[in-house]
Amino acid sequence: MERIRQINPGLEIFVAAQPENSICADCPAKNPRWASVSLGIIICTGCAGVHRKLGTHISFVQSCTFDRWKPEWIQKFSKMGNKVAKIYYEHGITEVILFVSQICS
Repeated sequence: MERIRQINPGLEIFVAAQPENSICADCPAKNPRWASVSLGIIICTGCAGVHRKLGTHISFVQSCTFDRWKPEWIQKFSKMGNKVAKIYYEHGITEVILFVSQICS
């Protein structure tokens, strides 16, 4: 968390504020350090690779610890997070197939 604070002041407060952000939005990996800025989710390294393959027009991926975030990204991101994103993106889904967990295990 210290590294996030040094590189992106303000982002660490948001990441720590929601317990759901301590687990990857796409798989059960703990302590994810990557994010899809465009989708507003925090993801693990394995899932970040999958999101990067989708293209930046769908999922713009940045590291929480290595990349410098623009203030507007942090502001936009602070309105979403893994909990809100799950409610929004998975609304109406009755069955979830977790194929991504194989990538991250």
